[in-house]
Amino acid sequence: LEAAETELFRQAIAESIRATMWLGNTERANGSLSTFNGLLKAIHADREEMTYSTYEASELAIEGFVEATLRQMLADAPEELRALKSEGQLAFFCTSDIYAAYENSLDNVVLDAAYEAKQAGRTGLSMRGIPVIDLQLGKYTQQINDLPKSFIILTDRRNLALAVNTSDFPGTEIRMWYNPDQMENRQRAVFMAGCDYLLPELMSYAHIE
Repeated sequence: LEAAETELFRQAIAESIRATMWLGNTERANGSLSTFNGLLKAIHADREEMTYSTYEASELAIEGFVEATLRQMLADAPEELRALKSEGQLAFFCTSDIYAAYENSLDNVVLDAAYEAKQAGRTGLSMRGIPVIDLQLGKYTQQINDLPKSFIILTDRRNLALAVNTSDFPGTEIRMWYNPDQMENRQRAVFMAGCDYLLPELMSYAHIE
């Protein structure tokens, strides 16, 4: 039981860090995902320094729109970013609505392989060899109103940095204990974490307006 509880605690911390890495905002009034600023806040603040575009929610229902958007983002990306494609580290990071719309467009391809994939499902999507990654942030975007709920980021994976320090930060504490008065197991984790992207010229960004 202790091992199971410890694993659940570890998974909860990891998931909180992952979600905050993308949607964190220390100025958020409701306190949701506010322990440190996430990548989307930094990217949105600096969007004028990178390849940047917008779209409307209604456009996602247009057949082929998302596929065309992904292709255009790649075509418009800085030469420095496109040149890194051969190194296999480029990726489209997107919200679930984008991922689903792109997958639906692949179902309409008239090929035996596409029909089989439609029946059996797909383990992962890509566009011109670049992975399309569903960030699965839906339950978190419903809690925020200060950042876009739908977005696409094209970048090199190595351009995104996350740091977590659980040993050298003053006041660091990760522990679990049992409260006999409440008959409850309690957990507490205090540590340092932060994230950022390194170069705006290695970033292409689109979001819902």
